[in-house]
Amino acid sequence: MSVLLNPFDSWKFIYVISQWEFVPVLSTLLIIYAILYYTAAYKINSNPKIPAWDFKKSLSFSVALFVIWIANFGPIGALDGTFFWAHMVQHLLVMMVAAPLFVLSSPVLLFIRVASPSFRKSIITPVLRSNVVKWLTNPVVTWVFFAAVLLGTHFTPFYNFALENDWAHLYIEHPLYLTAALMYFYPILEGNPQPHKVPYAWRIVSLFTMMVPETMTGFFIYASTHVRYPHYETVLRPFGSDALTDQRLGGGLMWSMSMVIDSIWLAVAVSDWFRSEERRALRIDEEIKRELAS
Repeated sequence: MSVLLNPFDSWKFIYVISQWEFVPVLSTLLIIYAILYYTAAYKINSNPKIPAWDFKKSLSFSVALFVIWIANFGPIGALDGTFFWAHMVQHLLVMMVAAPLFVLSSPVLLFIRVASPSFRKSIITPVLRSNVVKWLTNPVVTWVFFAAVLLGTHFTPFYNFALENDWAHLYIEHPLYLTAALMYFYPILEGNPQPHKVPYAWRIVSLFTMMVPETMTGFFIYASTHVRYPHYETVLRPFGSDALTDQRLGGGLMWSMSMVIDSIWLAVAVSDWFRSEERRALRIDEEIKRELAS
């Protein structure tokens, strides 16, 4: 990437950071989602009789929203049809940064807390306990779905089709990536009601093994001896190298950055495990104290 984005090539740097675009439908959806989330958090925090909404969750939501905004409207989003490496960075941001941050912001828990008791009892609880939700949040199902979406889109004609058709890129590909990632991370990370009590050991194994399809996707794209996506052979590049070199750069980024980002979420999962064991140890200590006192 340094060849393409060398900060000392001032005109290239200026060109990249000046590329922005506006997508009305997506912008409207993000604004609505932000209003709903912050209004719900404010409603909770304005009631002194109940515990305040965790600021860390709101911060996680804000960062996730910013990442989605940058990935779609900033230079990365504006150049994703010109440079393959930009497209891969965009997918990494959506699937492996924004999605888990949205999960950590606990939107389902927030919705439950602001809902009326009658609505929780009649609607929310039955839905969360339904077989459909249990199946959709099954960690094996979500792992397979996430891997299938990742491999199926990058190694089929769909990827080039989405490049050639903006509507497919914006309203099929991106929602598919975000949905698959949200489903995958929901049972893995803490913060929301879980239909399944997923053992922490499984969470670690899941995150570790997910590196295989992620890194292999990047590696096989990097190692390709031909341009996999013909769209990039037809675009006029303002700078940079040929389509095959651009493709190798994107594959290399996917290969390396997926391992780095996954390592961060592995660390988060391990930290959750340690905190869970600490809470368990404290409960046992309290039980022993009560037994001795009696």
